[in-house]
Amino acid sequence: MAVHNTRERILFRDLNDKAVLSREVRRLAGSMRRWEARLAKGRGKRWTAQYTNSIRRVSARVEDLERQILAYAEHVRSRVEKELEISVQEVQQFEEQHKKEVQEAHASQQALQSAEQALSTAATARQKAEELTELRRVLRRAERQARKESKDVTDVEEELASEARDTEVLTRELHRLLTEIEVLAPEGAEGEDSEGGEARES
Repeated sequence: MAVHNTRERILFRDLNDKAVLSREVRRLAGSMRRWEARLAKGRGKRWTAQYTNSIRRVSARVEDLERQILAYAEHVRSRVEKELEISVQEVQQFEEQHKKEVQEAHASQQALQSAEQALSTAATARQKAEELTELRRVLRRAERQARKESKDVTDVEEELASEARDTEVLTRELHRLLTEIEVLAPEGAEGEDSEGGEARES
């Protein structure tokens, strides 16, 4: 959306916060893999103790981050699903508005052409000065209306494109959330959380 409302801004902020945690987990996991590779080379007791302690410390940090990610994922999942429903409704509304704006733009263009023709005919026929003045006023009004309708059509088209982008982003995020919940949730906990979430929502 070209301009996000408060609900959308908070949702995208929460999704971004979760993404930051996920990136940190990937970074720490990469560090652990490197340390495990060095540990496998067996450089002596001191090195072994150092790398083992580092791996344990980072592993505990990763587990804590994964719990936070799971909490975020469960928290925003229903909000993303609801936002996708709203986005579909908004797109339908904008499509209807777009059709209306296009029709009005065509009508304004026709009015502009009619005014131009009338002014041309009046000038050729050398009608009275006051009639020419009135026709020029009609022409200017038609030009302003045509410009306005053209801008309205452009605004609606930009909003439609923005809505489509947001829907695509949120759809990807929903798939990612479902995957994270499935991977990170303790065995058998997902169903209980879902039932609890439904109870809280009701």
